[in-house]
Amino acid sequence: MSKKDVFSRRNNHTSDKPLQVESIDFDLLNSIWNVIYRFLWLKNYSELSSIFIPQTMIAFTEHLCYEHLKYPLSNIDFSNAQEIIDTTKIYLFHKSTKWYQIYDVVEIFIQFYPDSINEFNRVFERENSAYRIIDNKVAPIIDGESINAIEEAISSDYPGVKSHLQRALELLSDRENHDYRNSVKESISAVECLSRKITGNGHESLMPLLNKLEKESGLHPALKKGFSSLYGYTSDEEGIRHSITDDSSKVNLEEAHFFLVACSAFVNYLTQKFGLNQE
Repeated sequence: MSKKDVFSRRNNHTSDKPLQVESIDFDLLNSIWNVIYRFLWLKNYSELSSIFIPQTMIAFTEHLCYEHLKYPLSNIDFSNAQEIIDTTKIYLFHKSTKWYQIYDVVEIFIQFYPDSINEFNRVFERENSAYRIIDNKVAPIIDGESINAIEEAISSDYPGVKSHLQRALELLSDRENHDYRNSVKESISAVECLSRKITGNGHESLMPLLNKLEKESGLHPALKKGFSSLYGYTSDEEGIRHSITDDSSKVNLEEAHFFLVACSAFVNYLTQKFGLNQE
């Protein structure tokens, strides 16, 4: 039975908690730990013994301690499954561990247990976290359809398009030093890169490329006009793609979100319209 099926939910006796932005309450922390525990222990329970410990469990803990926690590996008894598991738990629940460090652990964990991504996203949604996992990154909240659009665009066969969108997502997802301005630049550059591929022109900027797509390839005028306006926003005299000024550097999360989603959707549209996924 899911949380939304219980009596209190059916009869409206609960109050929704505020969106957890740059914070993790105890319910969310417990939920994150339960996902990790379920995959580390419960899913391997029948296999765990004093003489056999799953290699993935050891590899995850070793990587976490060596690369992230800088914790002495010699302090861990890797022949003891419970001690291995407790290493992660102690760190997550320690009072000095910051909210963003907990999400760092999640990103490391899904490298070793990719099947846990859906479960993490489910508890993030349930506990009203402001973040979701997209392309193996914990990113600020984006709705389900937009996540699908971004992931589809990032799976592009064209390295330039893929790298620009991945970089846009990374800049958006950096919880300590987010860079929304350059995230927008990377998003629009992905569209520019694909437009160059379609037109065969490797030097033009996006505006003339859109004009060419409209005249020679049947791009709908309304779509061309809409995306030209977005490009104009990033490229005017105080725009995002020019040198940083006091005004132009003030790009917020909502704008960066919008450009990543819009540019991903446009990449998918161009890919389908021009049959690029069939090459």
